[in-house]
Amino acid sequence: QKERDKLQKALSGFLDAAQTTKALESLGTFSRQWDRLASVLEDLKLEDAKLMSGLSLVTQFVVDADKAMRDAMASGDFQSVRTAREELKGKLDTAMAGVLAADQLAKWKTDTAGGQGRPGGGGGRPPQ
Repeated sequence: QKERDKLQKALSGFLDAAQTTKALESLGTFSRQWDRLASVLEDLKLEDAKLMSGLSLVTQFVVDADKAMRDAMASGDFQSVRTAREELKGKLDTAMAGVLAADQLAKWKTDTAGGQGRPGGGGGRPPQ
């Protein structure tokens, strides 16, 4: 939170309040899954437009998952995080169906399955 506050202060030096809030949604978010999900997309060898669409969907997933985590921390309801992440991952997979071909979507789902709510971010693709 301390680093996020410093980033917010720096951004507010040249962005208005609405722009700062919007920028903080993704720039002020840390997610171990972000790199893994982006890597899976990269491995699919998509054309640039589809890759950018997929990365945009991943970014929204990460922002929404971070919000769910922050809400859980504020309310003390940490069980809700797992449910929220599973729902968000389902929405992400559904949205990816509009970007990926059927075989790519199957690979996406396989390579990104598991580990959404487990501590340490386990599951998904093995290290390469």
